[in-house]
Amino acid sequence: MEHLSQRNVISPFPSERIGIHKDVRGLLERDKRQKMVRVRFAARSQFTAILSNTRRDTNVNLEILDSQNRIVAASRRLANKPEQIDLAKLAPGTYYVKPVLARGKWSRFRLRVDTTPIADAGNEASTARFLDVTANALSIDEFVGAEDSSDYYAFQVGNTGFPTGQLKLQLTGTNGDLLDGNVTLKIRDSQLKVVKQQTSTGRIGFSWDEPLAAGTYFIQVTPDRPTLDQTDYRLTLSATTIADLAGNTPNAAQDVTLDSTDSLFRDFVGTGDLQDYYKFTLPKSKFNLQLTGPNGNLLNGEVTVRLRDQVNTVLEQETASNGVGIAIDNKALTAGTYLIQISTTSKLVNYQLLMSAEPTP
Repeated sequence: MEHLSQRNVISPFPSERIGIHKDVRGLLERDKRQKMVRVRFAARSQFTAILSNTRRDTNVNLEILDSQNRIVAASRRLANKPEQIDLAKLAPGTYYVKPVLARGKWSRFRLRVDTTPIADAGNEASTARFLDVTANALSIDEFVGAEDSSDYYAFQVGNTGFPTGQLKLQLTGTNGDLLDGNVTLKIRDSQLKVVKQQTSTGRIGFSWDEPLAAGTYFIQVTPDRPTLDQTDYRLTLSATTIADLAGNTPNAAQDVTLDSTDSLFRDFVGTGDLQDYYKFTLPKSKFNLQLTGPNGNLLNGEVTVRLRDQVNTVLEQETASNGVGIAIDNKALTAGTYLIQISTTSKLVNYQLLMSAEPTP
């Protein structure tokens, strides 16, 4: 893919070269060869051609032809009204703008041709188009095909205190319609390792709702059949940060105070935040713990709870893998400082934690 700074070139008849946004004036005669304007550009562009200033008693139409002399678009208004063709996303290549004398023996004309390259995604990670992905959905309309076989986008999730972001992604055809052809979308991490990928089937798009660890990522979109399919697509993205309330190490553990009344804590473990630690100091007590999904519901992934003493020895360990919660009831503890470690191998598990401690003689 060429950089957008590369200049488009328009070559009118017979051999004059002009730049972007120029007027061409000429003469059409019935018995002479029809004039054409050759237009060449190296980046997908917005394209406008306007034909005007024709004789009152004539009718001059306007056609756009590709390099194979096939009509791409045409404007054929009645009488001598101005003709205009607007193409929002014309693929790079060579085209011909052709005034056609449909009625009358001759006519002068004025032809204005404008091309504006469209900002495009890079072909590789080093030239990726950066997207500022936030909680507000961002949509990009683009294409991949034979002349542009890979689109790359870069984005970031998470920041200090927010080790995980929840990425919502949707890929469809433009305007939410079917794709023109199937495409493959890959999420790559900062080392370009693929962390998730999917290929559309039957030209139907897809959507994701995925947690990602804080960092820089790349989205790569490629056509399923690069030499055959030219596919317009719409990519819609949003990302929300997820706060980490409990520390990830014993030294960073969240300090809590427990008594005989249940204390409630809500957090998550998963991608970007595989462990949560809570620390508390007790007199001789009976300790109680209950871990469930939010609001007492089932857990949405595997969770392990470990009770550790101040020298990090595991006093009790329980794992829940079938959705039910974990309970530690009336665990006798001597006076001292303790840690609760919560960990998972799942992508994202939201949990609710209840803890209490009843002093004993």
